[in-house]
Amino acid sequence: MARFSTAFISIKCLCLAVLILASPINRASELQPRYDQAIKSLYEQLGLVGIVSLLSIDGDIQAQASYGSTSVLFGEPLTADMSFHIGSITKSFTATLMAKLVEQGQLNWQDTLGELFADDNILPAWKAVTVAQLLQHRGGVRANLNVIDMLRYSYYSGDAAATREHKALAYLKEQAPEYPPGSTMLYSNLGYMIASVIIQRTSGLSWEQAMQKHVFNALQLNSAGFGPPKSTKTQAQPLGHNRNMGIAFPDRNKVPSIIAAAGDIHMNIADLWRYGEAHRLGADGKSALLKRQSFQTLHQPSADHYAMGWVLEDTQDRPFYWHNGSDTRWYALLLIVPKIGASYIFVSNDGLLMRKQAALWEIINRFNRQLAEAHNQ
Repeated sequence: MARFSTAFISIKCLCLAVLILASPINRASELQPRYDQAIKSLYEQLGLVGIVSLLSIDGDIQAQASYGSTSVLFGEPLTADMSFHIGSITKSFTATLMAKLVEQGQLNWQDTLGELFADDNILPAWKAVTVAQLLQHRGGVRANLNVIDMLRYSYYSGDAAATREHKALAYLKEQAPEYPPGSTMLYSNLGYMIASVIIQRTSGLSWEQAMQKHVFNALQLNSAGFGPPKSTKTQAQPLGHNRNMGIAFPDRNKVPSIIAAAGDIHMNIADLWRYGEAHRLGADGKSALLKRQSFQTLHQPSADHYAMGWVLEDTQDRPFYWHNGSDTRWYALLLIVPKIGASYIFVSNDGLLMRKQAALWEIINRFNRQLAEAHNQ
């Protein structure tokens, strides 16, 4: 079964963990060997199938590392140009796409489901839910598809756009909210499915087509696509891996296509960095993708530190925003620290890293301290 984990956990406690003391990084030439050693140690200590990572400072990629293989079964060495499934980081992409439609005047953040589905006879309890609340996980929407639908749509080859609309409408007509909308947060993949239907109705395109047009093409994310990456005759790609009794095995199960907007994009690490840079620069009005106000709206948390596809934290006077993702077979983390201009990306074809991600935060915490000390000198 294609289990689709929510991937969102609070990590403030991890970021306040005891720091590994080290001298500040005074030169860019010092960063690469230190970072490479940190990723190599992580790879070896956890016994990962593979991991690729980078660290950039002020828009300059200053450290990269790649370890492991595409598969435990006769795999090839991982390289930085290979693509990885990024799971729930997709939610940030969906929210960014929604922001583009808002800028174009096709939507408003405060548009309600009652207005957007006026002719569809949805339950009255849903009518006051806004677009913003869906993206903030505050719409009262159930977390996930039921088990039967998870199985049914994992390998669905039909019209995903039409089917996700059918399932979204059936849910809004038949199922009451899990809690009063706006009252609390419940991390919801189904909420992003409903958001994707709004995108489809507003744009006249499928969610995939709209994403390709307004985000992938706009940022020249040439490696980006949907579902897990596929090998070609000229380019090997990683396979996702699950674990059974601690032993890694290739797992070709997929995220159900009808909830693709919640977590079913893949790309290489350079394109994910390029996307992250659009958000880092956009918050200061330096990205052509969206207006500054739109980026600030996307990054503004409503409660529980969750914004629209981003988690906001403020630790040790260094606020940062991030999102991770895992469908249990892959793992990805994108994190941006504006104050020191740092961006971190970690991608892995081993779902184990989702359960061991405290080790990632130790690396981030260590390098943040060293970079901040160097920044302040």
